[in-house]
Amino acid sequence: MLILWYRADEVGPAHPARRVIAECHGATDLSETISLGPLGRDHVEQLLEASLGRDRAGLRHLARHVHDVSRGNAFFMREYLTSLTGDRVLAYDPHALGWQFDLAALAGTEVPGSVAGLLTERLRGWPPGTLDLLESASCIGSSFDLQTLAWVSNLSRPMAAAMLSPAIDATVIRALTRSMRSLPPCRRTRMTRQFG
Repeated sequence: MLILWYRADEVGPAHPARRVIAECHGATDLSETISLGPLGRDHVEQLLEASLGRDRAGLRHLARHVHDVSRGNAFFMREYLTSLTGDRVLAYDPHALGWQFDLAALAGTEVPGSVAGLLTERLRGWPPGTLDLLESASCIGSSFDLQTLAWVSNLSRPMAAAMLSPAIDATVIRALTRSMRSLPPCRRTRMTRQFG
């Protein structure tokens, strides 16, 4: 079984993946294409209700805004909501035991043009050492082990782990091993400030 996932709007007619897709379809009668469109406003409301633990009626304005900005793109929506938490427009209120949002502040936020723009803006506040390490990691591939990354970057494993901390905390990359996840955040932050 082969499952191939791609964004149709990012894989143009000349892209090499189109040839592979055509070959897969031609090789068997059992191939199937499942196209997923953008999320509807109702789906965005459901996701926000489940994620924020609030009733849908109280989320309609936020859902409409998020849907309009993201145009139903789930990844864009996630990154946009993350940016809203960073701007404190969307925040967890421990006294109310729930997520709150400021509609006036929401109306005044700059609407991003793309997911890439959101990610670029988020990366601007990271230590230069973290960005350099991520650049090295990208040369290794879509997955990498800490030992290899530390070696090519001439760093110790604990130092490389600490420098990756902002990217892990922001879910830009994901730690697949327990040892990386178990390094206490305060230690990762202290090491990142010291060497980042």
